[in-house]
Formats: sequence, C-alpha cells, structure tokens
Amino acid sequence: MTFDIMPKSRKKSEATPFPPPPRAFRYGGVTKNYGGEWFKIVERHGGSLKTLFHGIDGSRTLPAGQWLTAAKKMVKDGTSKTSYLSGFHVLPTRRIAENYLRAFRKRLDRLAIVRCQVRGDVRRKTHSRSEVYLADQIKLGVKNNESR
Repeated sequence: MTFDIMPKSRKKSEATPFPPPPRAFRYGGVTKNYGGEWFKIVERHGGSLKTLFHGIDGSRTLPAGQWLTAAKKMVKDGTSKTSYLSGFHVLPTRRIAENYLRAFRKRLDRLAIVRCQVRGDVRRKTHSRSEVYLADQIKLGVKNNESR
C-alpha cells in the first residue's frame, strides 16, 4: 500500500480550526466522536506504517483499512512519572499534528502524519503539553489517505 504526500496548507484560511474535533461533544473529560478526520504520527518502514512506541499484540505494524482496538490498561509515559489509560494517540487537526511532530528529534526522515478515523471514546491526554487525544479505536487508510 502506498501513501501519498500530504500537501501543506497554502493559506492561513485553509488551516483547520482548533478543537473541538468534528461532530463531537464533550462530557466528563471524554469526547464522543461520530466520525470526522483525525491525524496520527507514525513511522514509515518499507511499505508499512508502524506505531512510534507501543505495539498491538506484539507488533508495531499498523494495518490500513481495518479497525484496530487499543488494549485498555494503565501505562506510563516516557518519564515514568505519569500513568494514564492507554489508547491510540491521535491529533484533532493537521496543524496540531505538524506542531506536535516538531517535538521529535530522532527518526524525522521516517515519521509521517496520516489521516485516520476514530470511534468509541476519545479522551484528552491531560498531562500532555500538546493537544493529544487517546482513542479506543482507529482506522488508517480512510478515503484519500495521505501522509506527510
């Protein structure tokens, strides 16, 4: 499967507005999302896409076109100071994803921003300095999926 290059916004007016994400409502720190476009940062490895850190059932490879379900468990971030309920890290707009990508220092030649769909609960990763959300389920390879 190939992923086309995502063109950069040409005008400020084309930038996606700040959250809330499309067709969503919030209650108790959880966003219920009924569709819309989200973004995920992944690592390109050959012809496949991989998660940046934790894998699914022992594999970091993310199959496109399938709904993937996160195992809900308490995990710790890289500093091991903060625990949170696991989920797929997603970002609500392309602009936020690009800003978040700037925080990475390694593997920049292999990182990509891909469009995805989410369903189930989507909760804000509250201890993150960026606008990162944790989704119960994601699906890569939405129509006209593109990557940066």
